[in-house]
Amino acid sequence: MANTAAKKAKASNEKELQKILYISAGLSLFYFLIRFFVYSFSYPHLIGFFLTSGVLVFCYTSLNDFAKPSQGFGGEQVSDIKQAGLSEYFFDVIYITWGVLVTSLISDWFWLFYLTIPAYAGWKLWDLIIKPYVFAPSMSGDSSNDDDEKRRKKKEKKQMKTKVVRR
Repeated sequence: MANTAAKKAKASNEKELQKILYISAGLSLFYFLIRFFVYSFSYPHLIGFFLTSGVLVFCYTSLNDFAKPSQGFGGEQVSDIKQAGLSEYFFDVIYITWGVLVTSLISDWFWLFYLTIPAYAGWKLWDLIIKPYVFAPSMSGDSSNDDDEKRRKKKEKKQMKTKVVRR
């Protein structure tokens, strides 16, 4: 059978996307019904609901685009969305959004949990992009250090040669 791995990856992607869609729709409906009928539904809650819905729609459509097959040299190629990479971050954002939807019914303070996403993005930006360029040793300083090192070694060798043991 040709393309068995591609067929399996495509089926796995479809199953995963369907699961994400059903859970997201169920949790959003649950949040809306509980917030509307049990608790007070104010303007900030409405903004938060639309924020989480927008985040879920964006992540779902991005994962759906990743899962679409593309034409390659060997025929149809399917990328597995469960592999490490950018899709992994989309899954993390989806899980955080689900957690915020459920826990914000308990207390409004759980909306602050959304701040972990920009905090993590800032940390990754610092660690991978800013820090290596800001704290990287300069190239002009390396050549002078190499010259000093060479001179020191040469001086040590000269001293070793001039030592004569007398008896």
